[in-house]
Amino acid sequence: MWSENAGAQRFYARHGFGKVGTYEFPVGRVRDLEFILRRPA
Repeated sequence: MWSENAGAQRFYARHGFGKVGTYEFPVGRVRDLEFILRRPA
C-alpha cells in the first residue's frame, strides 16, 4: 500500500492490519515508499 494514502491506511487499520515492513516501488523515475501489511490469523 502506498505510504501517502492515509485513507487506505485507516481502512486497513480498522480491519486489524498492521505495518510489518516497507519497500520501494519504482514508478517511472520515482520510487514510491510502500507499506507491507499483515493481519493476525
